[in-house]
Amino acid sequence: MIDCDFIPAEYHEQQSLRRAVKLRAICVGAMFVIMAIWVVVHHHRLSSAEAMLAEVMLQKDQIKIHADKQEVMKREKTHLNKRHELINQLSEQASLIVVYSDLSRRLPTTVVLTKVTLHCPSLSVFFKEELPDVNSGMSRKQFRSVPVSREETPTITKANLKMTGIAVTQSDAIQFAATLEKSPLFDRVYMEAKDPTVWAGRRVQRFELVCELAAQGMSDL
Repeated sequence: MIDCDFIPAEYHEQQSLRRAVKLRAICVGAMFVIMAIWVVVHHHRLSSAEAMLAEVMLQKDQIKIHADKQEVMKREKTHLNKRHELINQLSEQASLIVVYSDLSRRLPTTVVLTKVTLHCPSLSVFFKEELPDVNSGMSRKQFRSVPVSREETPTITKANLKMTGIAVTQSDAIQFAATLEKSPLFDRVYMEAKDPTVWAGRRVQRFELVCELAAQGMSDL
């Protein structure tokens, strides 16, 4: 059976064209919708990234603040450690009253001390003495203490006592050094004999004696 179509061909062409235009319009609309969705998603991701970046910068600032505080605390800790060390050194210093009292008891009648010098570790690290030259005529008012660096000044871990004196004989000086060696207040007693001299019309033996001061306990006091 043969179907007869009495609709003009131009009508069918118009219908096909309309369907094609409609299909293209739908595709364009779908593309715009997809692009809009992509823009929204991209904007959301960009906003999240910016928020994360701001949080990271804030954390970086916090880390810098904590690092600065840590540096300050390190310096404070170093300062406190030095003060603690200084306090320990001062607490271990020997009492000069006890030292001189014991020294006077052990000093024989045949020995005379002409000079006694105490070297303290807490002071000798920062200062040295410029002794006046006798021949240069420097007065006592010009005597001063000058700060020096740690490299120029030897580190002294214990206080030491330096004594200069005269004895009737060299044996008397040696016996005095041996007597100090037996004292619990003195350590590492070292004596050096000097040239003899004349004092009060008599020939006497000059000597120099250096010893460390031991830390005093309750039994020593």
